Amino acid sequence: MLENDKPTAGKKRLDAAEYAADLSGRDFDCVYMDSTQSLSHSFLNGSSFKNSAFLGAPVDQTELAEAHIIDCLFADTDFTGSSFIGAVVQGTIFRKCIFADGEWRKSRFINVIFQNCDFHYTTVNLCVFENCEFDGDGPKKLDSRSVNYNVFMQCHFDVSYEDDVVLASNFGLPTQGERKSLTNYGSNTSLEEICIKSSSSRVVASELVSAIENEFNRTGSHRLRILRLEFISNIVAALTRAKRISPTSLTYLEVFFSNLGRSATSEADALAAMSVVIAIRSLLFNVMQDSSNNEEFANCLCQALTIRYERTYTRTDSLELAKMLGELTTGDANTFVVSKFAHGSTLIELVAVQIVSVGAVLTALNFVLRQLNTTLVRAHQVHKSASKLLGASSKAAPQKRKKRNASRVTALQRSGGFSKEASLLRQTVEVHGYQVVILDDEAETTVHYVSSK
Repeated sequence: MLENDKPTAGKKRLDAAEYAADLSGRDFDCVYMDSTQSLSHSFLNGSSFKNSAFLGAPVDQTELAEAHIIDCLFADTDFTGSSFIGAVVQGTIFRKCIFADGEWRKSRFINVIFQNCDFHYTTVNLCVFENCEFDGDGPKKLDSRSVNYNVFMQCHFDVSYEDDVVLASNFGLPTQGERKSLTNYGSNTSLEEICIKSSSSRVVASELVSAIENEFNRTGSHRLRILRLEFISNIVAALTRAKRISPTSLTYLEVFFSNLGRSATSEADALAAMSVVIAIRSLLFNVMQDSSNNEEFANCLCQALTIRYERTYTRTDSLELAKMLGELTTGDANTFVVSKFAHGSTLIELVAVQIVSVGAVLTALNFVLRQLNTTLVRAHQVHKSASKLLGASSKAAPQKRKKRNASRVTALQRSGGFSKEASLLRQTVEVHGYQVVILDDEAETTVHYVSSK
């Protein structure tokens, strides 16, 4: 983020700045504006500003559609009546800025700080805020019915919000205490319920997926179906980037939205559902690329696993989890057996009864439990069944494989063959269905291993 002590150091004055300027599509790097200049009533559509400073210069009644603003500083800037539509703002500070009467739509703000900014009568729809800070009392004005279908992920606020309708139509806006439910007693979980819960506590993957299924399994057509599909897509994407939803749950949702698109009665609904499918496939591509990089443990063999959930699960759930991990590591559901199970904050211990590499186990754990904290412990004693397997054949020890660069285009189009990991993932979800979503929860895991060398 831009340094604050000498914001104009090393930068050139933006001489192109003037009233009603048309700077659409132009790229600017290391420029500055001061209070003697103006971009009022200007067109900055598709413009890019990087490492730049705007110090008191008005940018009111200005269009910033599709603009990219990276590592910039805006101090005492008047954005009254300006629009951020489809914009990307990252690593930027807005200090004492006025956003009154503005329109923000389908924009993404990442690592952005809003210090004592005025949001009076600002319309904010379908925006995503990740790791942002809202300092001072100005953001209190976001407690408005014109602010809806936005996602606030891992953001800090100096204020909290009280309007139940606003909280129910935004994901992650903070509130104090418990809020009243907007769903009648006995009704299925709704998307509004999930938004309300996100204001004061962490949403579990199974709750979100259940709400999504309820949302689109209703009879009749929802007049905001396309808008809500995009909102849901933004929630899923933000949770994935925050490592709070697993690839198994994403794959389950991919299948759900694929079926939704095929059953749609209008072209608009079908295209909206398929856009969610493409977004999920892109997320899966990123997550699987990150999860599969375990080559340093290629010559280590898993002896046992310990999994601790905060929530309560049944012994049947533990058996299901053992099968899922076996299918994802070796393709065999009988790779692990449950050696210990305890209720409460659930404790599950699994023993490997077949040869399986630690790298494969780590990948499988990241596929099943995205909210994960894993500890690796070198085992001093090998379980009898595992010992026999280890001594049976040194040739069975896994070998390092050269990492191939996967194609994102193939992943999105689903043309050609699946990778081995993707195939196992899809097969596991097909076999276990909604159970993969139920087991996708915050957990601490310990992997006990021995060296195969």
